[in-house]
Amino acid sequence: MVKKNLRKLVYSILLVVVITLGLIITLNEIEDNKNSEISIETLSKYGSRGDEVRTIQTKLKRWGYYTGNIDGIYGSKTVEAVKYFQRKNNLAVDGIAGTNTLKAMGIFNSSGNSRRKWRAATLHKLTFLLNLFTQSQEVNHILGKLRLARSV
Repeated sequence: MVKKNLRKLVYSILLVVVITLGLIITLNEIEDNKNSEISIETLSKYGSRGDEVRTIQTKLKRWGYYTGNIDGIYGSKTVEAVKYFQRKNNLAVDGIAGTNTLKAMGIFNSSGNSRRKWRAATLHKLTFLLNLFTQSQEVNHILGKLRLARSV
């Protein structure tokens, strides 16, 4: 009887772990979708600097739109190259590499990609799951001891 009840307890704990994991994954997907809908658009424009600008310049140079140095500085040559690219690709011509222009270039801005960012809340949830798993392992250990005691 005790063995049967402990087995039910172990299965119940494992079921809770599986359901919790499913809920965490679902909630993270919902949170990611919500964040992507309300995220502030990042863009590169005249005066911007950094890796994204370097990527823009590299692509534009490879495709023949840009003739300047790949230096990561969004200067007047980069503005003109972006305008040229926008004209050729039926985009709004403003010289700013916003969301639509970046997508057309195949650049998906990493700063807006919430899937790559582990939040403290997610880590907390994972720690909780690991604790549950550890507790279920302890229950299995106790069950093993009870089996040994009953067989003696």
